[in-house]
Amino acid sequence: MNWQSPDQAAIVIFTPAVIIGQGLKRQFEKWGFAHTRLVTTPAQLLEAAHATLPALVLLDADPEGEMNSFVLARQLQGEDRQIPALFITKALHQPIAFQSSQFTTYPHGWLPKPCHAEDLWGQVRLLLPGLKQEQQQG
Repeated sequence: MNWQSPDQAAIVIFTPAVIIGQGLKRQFEKWGFAHTRLVTTPAQLLEAAHATLPALVLLDADPEGEMNSFVLARQLQGEDRQIPALFITKALHQPIAFQSSQFTTYPHGWLPKPCHAEDLWGQVRLLLPGLKQEQQQG
């Protein structure tokens, strides 16, 4: 889908680390994304993505618990939806699961933690190429 402005695009951030998620949410709101939702469990992520088709999903690639982010990303791609996914990880190198061919059929990106605003903005612009943004990346 071609999102013309941040206030039209829904963003879902999945991370069990609430403080990190709140920081990411504030950054997206600073860029003008009015529909940014932070979720901390896989169930909340799936519910949020099914309630409103997100323009982009950010996933903590290192969550502890019942389901990893790569499995969640594949589940979100069901029903022929092309939801871009941005994985954020503490790994210094791109995870093997991320490099596999299963992630070549839809837009995706990868950033190491901690991610800086300019790197995050660069990935957002790559994953949402139709986005017209007049504000500075700040």
